[in-house]
Amino acid sequence: LMTHPDTSIIRAWQGHRIEEKAFYALNGSFTIAVVKPGDFLNPADDEVPEFFNLSAENRSFLRVPGGCFTGIKATTAGATLLVLSGLDFIGSKEDDYRQPQERWVDWETIS
Repeated sequence: LMTHPDTSIIRAWQGHRIEEKAFYALNGSFTIAVVKPGDFLNPADDEVPEFFNLSAENRSFLRVPGGCFTGIKATTAGATLLVLSGLDFIGSKEDDYRQPQERWVDWETIS
């Protein structure tokens, strides 16, 4: 579970070459940006994210396949996100790749 006490917290960009993730908003709402770069290990600066809005009200799962980077921002304070993984904890850590938060999205414009 991931809880964001306010809307200023940004979790971006975390990527996995192999691991699949699934996201479900248990409380409140989130915007999740997903980038599937042409070259995972050397993504371009002009990659275009796809945006998904999840809320406890819409009750939908978002499945993100391996080979993607995700960025997550709560759009309501106190929001809780259930995160499911296709790998165990050790496997997930070994398949963890990061990009700078400011890459691809101006998070200040997301509300």
